[in-house]
Amino acid sequence: MEEILKIITHNGLTPNQMFLLFSIQDGVSMPLISLKYELSVLKDNKWVNEENVLQPKAVDLIKEIDGFIKKSKKKTDKVVMGDNFLENIAKYNQMYPARKLNTGKYARSAERNLLDPFRWFFDNTDYTWDEVFKATAAYLDTKERDNWDYTINSQYFIRKQNNDKSWKSELADYCQNIRDGVDDFTVENYFKENIFKPNS
Repeated sequence: MEEILKIITHNGLTPNQMFLLFSIQDGVSMPLISLKYELSVLKDNKWVNEENVLQPKAVDLIKEIDGFIKKSKKKTDKVVMGDNFLENIAKYNQMYPARKLNTGKYARSAERNLLDPFRWFFDNTDYTWDEVFKATAAYLDTKERDNWDYTINSQYFIRKQNNDKSWKSELADYCQNIRDGVDDFTVENYFKENIFKPNS
């Protein structure tokens, strides 16, 4: 989405104006857009003519964005998350304790619920699985010392939707701390001490 917005703004358009160009192409009405104003801007800048017909540069821009969307959809899970993504997702989930949190949710979400959030995470950041494991260890170590109060479960730690429909990622924040050297965790030690300890 960020790349598409860059293409739109680089061409001097707003998202509403681009949306309107798509609607003209597809013959769909857009009742939520101020048509009079947006059409006047598109006409002034030669995106459409006086009869509201798309001009060649509008057709080319629509093709460019369509091509970008199709290309993005073709990315496989392996391309986005790496060859061993299923094993890494399982390893990540196992870092969480097998218990219920004070929110009433289980700390470990089902692994299938983590696939889309992790795909989003790796599609929108440049962090590595190693940083993910270190960041998760740092987060869980802090929460364990606080008796698991206000712990986010394994799904929502990766990403959670805000009220305005945007996404936030606590995991990304912790990864940045790891990258900046604020937290330096050895994942192997975390597993020995927390996952594989007797009677855990």
